[in-house]
Amino acid sequence: MNIRDIKISKQLIFVFAISLFFVMVMGWVAYNQSLKLHEKTVSMYCHPFAVERALSMLKSDIVSLHRDMKDLSLVTNETEMGVELDWIKWWKEEGYKHILIVGRQYLGPRCDVDSLRQGFDSLCYVCDETIELMRSGKKTEVLNSTKTFGIVGYKVEEVLAKLQVVNDFAIKKGDDYFKESQQLNKSLNIQLIILVVLVLLFSIVIYLILLRNIRKPIFELTYATKKFQQGDLDAHSSYESKNEFGVLSASFNTMIDYINAQNKENIKRAEELGFVKGKAEQSELINEELRKVNSELNQALKKAEESERLKSAFLANMSHEIRTPMSGILGFTDLLKSPNLTGEEQQAYIRIIKNSGNRMLNIINDIINISKIESGINEVNITSTNINEQMEALCAFFMPETERKGLKLIVKKTLFEKEAVIKTDKDKIFAILTNLVKNAIKFTEEGIIEIGYEKKDTCLEFLVKDTGVGIPLEQREMIFERFRQGSESLSRNYEGAGLGLSISKAYVEMLGGKIWVESELEKGSGFYFKIPYLIDNDVVAKDKDIQNEMNIQPQIKCLKVLIAEDDETTEALIKIHISEYCKTVLIANTGVEAVKLCKNNPDIDLILMDIKMPEMSGYEATRQIRQFNKEVIIFAQTAYALKGDREKALDAGCNDYLAKPFNLDLFSELMRKYFSK
Repeated sequence: MNIRDIKISKQLIFVFAISLFFVMVMGWVAYNQSLKLHEKTVSMYCHPFAVERALSMLKSDIVSLHRDMKDLSLVTNETEMGVELDWIKWWKEEGYKHILIVGRQYLGPRCDVDSLRQGFDSLCYVCDETIELMRSGKKTEVLNSTKTFGIVGYKVEEVLAKLQVVNDFAIKKGDDYFKESQQLNKSLNIQLIILVVLVLLFSIVIYLILLRNIRKPIFELTYATKKFQQGDLDAHSSYESKNEFGVLSASFNTMIDYINAQNKENIKRAEELGFVKGKAEQSELINEELRKVNSELNQALKKAEESERLKSAFLANMSHEIRTPMSGILGFTDLLKSPNLTGEEQQAYIRIIKNSGNRMLNIINDIINISKIESGINEVNITSTNINEQMEALCAFFMPETERKGLKLIVKKTLFEKEAVIKTDKDKIFAILTNLVKNAIKFTEEGIIEIGYEKKDTCLEFLVKDTGVGIPLEQREMIFERFRQGSESLSRNYEGAGLGLSISKAYVEMLGGKIWVESELEKGSGFYFKIPYLIDNDVVAKDKDIQNEMNIQPQIKCLKVLIAEDDETTEALIKIHISEYCKTVLIANTGVEAVKLCKNNPDIDLILMDIKMPEMSGYEATRQIRQFNKEVIIFAQTAYALKGDREKALDAGCNDYLAKPFNLDLFSELMRKYFSK
């Protein structure tokens, strides 16, 4: 039978069986040789190695016995003599134990072991006689007996000589075993090499046979297929065989014949229907394109209309939100002019003006923040952040407002000490929580507001829950969009620009997290967001004593201050705020004037440098001042609060940075930092 007529599956089974046979043969040879190597190894361990180790220990016992016999002649009392006799007894027992091991494992002449045992017996007998002399008080004879050339020393040398005979035989036996192991290893290597060569030769032969029986039909079929693909409709496979490839080749040829017959029939029909079909398909394609374009235009129109409606609603709401606190500021400012006001009324009006100013500042900050996010200039500043301190600050900040409204504020903290210190953007976390708590207070008339966090796997999950009005299901997704505040009816009932949640969502995503809401109408809402939990391993626990010292208000000397400011209102406000720290105040309305005053007054302690001034900017003025005065403290105080403004001020030579509007608490903190005694 021709090999090419044998089925491929049977050929592969045959090859597998032969390969398995060779593997089993190689495994049997390897096992047999490894068994022999194991036996040699066991023999080496049980005789040469065990005997040599026992002889080494016996030699140590004999030397120690001789040493203690010498020490026996030097004892001065019964106690010392008792100790030495115990050691001599111990070394005798150890010696007999090791001689017993040698007797069991030694493969040489038994007379060698008997001679060694007799020599050790003789040594022990001499030692016993010497001990009796010592007990009789004959120290001089004991001393002479235990010397190297005395009777004990002679017996020691005699035993060591017999020990060496046994040891030499053990070493020789070990060398013999080693040579036999090498020969066995060489034999194993030769056998394995022969088997590997046979397997390689067999594999090459089988490979060539299979390659010929498989590659040729595949080549024939591939060649015929390519010719047919290139347009040769009469391409046929010339391979013939009774195996699977022969069947495949015959099926391929039959398929080609069938396709040719169908093609001829289809060509005939296509000639009759081609024109009509072509027109119909072209019309259908045009209609499909038109439907697609119309759908896209309708979607774009809806988005544009919705965007325009949202922006119009936002601008109307923003106009209302800005005008309301502005009306409060201007109205109560006019009322303060009345000479008939009591002190209590004046303080009440001032509080209203301050609250209105803070409200308008919050709106402006929201607009600036959303503008930064839209422009892509808001960056993440990763620092070491204590989450518990954030929670405490948040609670302290909102506690007065919740108490005024009759709400209960609950704070939940689950991490302690170093676990609560993580690497994240401290300002953004505080901004997110602030926006969420503001919303909770705004939409809750009674009940509780709960803020907190907990660690879940590799994330930190924050929550802000309230018992307020709740959010309808259909509005829970859109509340995170720009300019949204739930339904428009809510925006009319509650103050706010509708930007807080969209800012929070953007900040959470910048920190690599996710934000979502769970709510039930008339029962309240829960806002959740999670961020990666990146613990700060470099954090060091704060010393409480140092912290207490920091809380003590330091004394600040009266300073000479230069205010570089071109706006009269801001200048007057700053002058009032810093009056408690100053003995002398100098005013400069331009950058050039600031440099000149600083040159003429080298004893100036502090410069409050506005950045945007006529003639010369605050940056340039600072650089020029630093050329002749490196010691004076300079605070940049400016309305610039965008990306990189702080860095520009510090690079120009400023010691620190104050953003307008003027914050007295922050200014006081900087004064304590740079001028406390």
